[in-house]
Amino acid sequence: MVGLGLVWAVVAWVGARGNASTFDEPVHVAAAVAAVQAGELGVNPEHPPVWKYVAGLGQVGRETGVDVSFIGRSAVRGDVVGQWAWAVDGLYGGKVDGEAVVARSRAAMLVFGVLLVVVAGLMGRRMGGGLAGVVVAALVAADPLVLAHGAIVSNDVALSVFVLGVVWVAWEIRRGGHWSLGLLLGVLVGLAAATKFTGVVVAPALAAGLLLISRKPQVLPLALAVLAAYATVWAAYGFRYAPSPEGRLIDTTAIATRIGELRRIASGAKTVPQPDGPTRALLAIEKTRIVPQAMTAGLLTSYGVTRSNPAYALGQTSMTGWWWYFPFAMLVKTPLGLLGVWAWGVRRGGWLVGCAGFVLLASMASPLNIGVRHVLPVAVMLTVAGGVALARNPRWAWVAVVAVVLEVATVFPHTLAFFNLPARAVGETQLLGDSNLDWGQDLERLAEWRKNNPGGTMYLAYWGTAAPGAYGLDSGTGVVHLPGTYPYAEQAIPGPPTGEGYVAVSVSYLQGVQSGEVAPFFARLGKREPVAKVGKSVWVYRW
Repeated sequence: MVGLGLVWAVVAWVGARGNASTFDEPVHVAAAVAAVQAGELGVNPEHPPVWKYVAGLGQVGRETGVDVSFIGRSAVRGDVVGQWAWAVDGLYGGKVDGEAVVARSRAAMLVFGVLLVVVAGLMGRRMGGGLAGVVVAALVAADPLVLAHGAIVSNDVALSVFVLGVVWVAWEIRRGGHWSLGLLLGVLVGLAAATKFTGVVVAPALAAGLLLISRKPQVLPLALAVLAAYATVWAAYGFRYAPSPEGRLIDTTAIATRIGELRRIASGAKTVPQPDGPTRALLAIEKTRIVPQAMTAGLLTSYGVTRSNPAYALGQTSMTGWWWYFPFAMLVKTPLGLLGVWAWGVRRGGWLVGCAGFVLLASMASPLNIGVRHVLPVAVMLTVAGGVALARNPRWAWVAVVAVVLEVATVFPHTLAFFNLPARAVGETQLLGDSNLDWGQDLERLAEWRKNNPGGTMYLAYWGTAAPGAYGLDSGTGVVHLPGTYPYAEQAIPGPPTGEGYVAVSVSYLQGVQSGEVAPFFARLGKREPVAKVGKSVWVYRW
């Protein structure tokens, strides 16, 4: 299992090396630096700190360009907008090589991908024998979702490790494991909750359901798990209520006000509505101090984010998403061989399939529809269930593994934008967007294309936060930004392009997720044939 995990790490790292920082990585890296170097947990609170400690380890003893002292002199703490500008300026302001900083944290994050492959394989072996373990580990390692997001500074793979651990330990307790396993269960639940806020709901619900819904409810292990989970959460936040060592708090009133404004925009109302139930509940929890303030502030911020992210699917955009989004995304973003493995596992049924179904149903209730990565724990559980069931037919098990590997190889190293063969026949840009396809990852490839095509002006509409100038895409190479696109550009032209040259556009703008004065220009541009498609997410037009 460890060997497969290490092979996965090498392949994932090779695939990630050509990718620029994805949309969220600059602020994630800056927050990780703040957490490790200064113990500051108030930056990017919408993502809990456990995985940030690992990402920050990649920066120990190295210059990052991130001015941690600025946090104490500004309102960047808990500021959803201000934290991005601070992070981008630190990484790309000219003090350091920002992409090298991101790469160091990416290398540290590989540990979670290795753990996921190993834990899934060991779980498969425990449930179905040695062959099942190898088959499961190989299928998880070949999953393009794991390959792509395991080499990114993000928390989806880390959450999957802890959720899978919760399910496995609860299964062992149900089978007659010692009650002391309840402590391990609680630690895993706490780690899941302190890694991604999805884990606050999913991990405890899975643990409680697995231990209580049985002929002999496991009350003692569950009680121990509750205590251990509570202690683990506090430990993750440094056993202090305030986000910063100096005792400074996050202004949650300002966050609540922003949530109201986002709700007003989404509903089209003229006035800001009164705080809704979730906002009032979180503010009330904050007053009790039963959990760290960074956690309640983070939950508030995370809730606000779900009110403001446009979703794209099947040519449509929506601020509230669709109930069918995640099942559809899994259908088109999963290799055909792996879909067959899942179908075999679902056919056999079992409690593991039930756990996956519960998490999927919970995710379908969320209006945040910006990537299949948010249901990665579901994919991993289905792979374990299907791999264990299929291993009883060794010939078909290896056929499935080979089929998955071959299909993924056809798009490598573009695993972030992987779509299966039928979806590619339809056209990826017609199906899904955001982190499914365009997360800003092709900036370095665009810079290489520009070197080979230097003539005229390049009008750039880039969907991402990494600085194009860090790759040489700046005024010195004839690159100018279109208005309303890259928010950290020093300057942009006031309207659509007028001179001759090229227009390079991230496909997110062509899909209509952008609004503003140049939106009609993108709509017209999308009807033309590009002269080049750079990577999977940038189209270039002759102008």
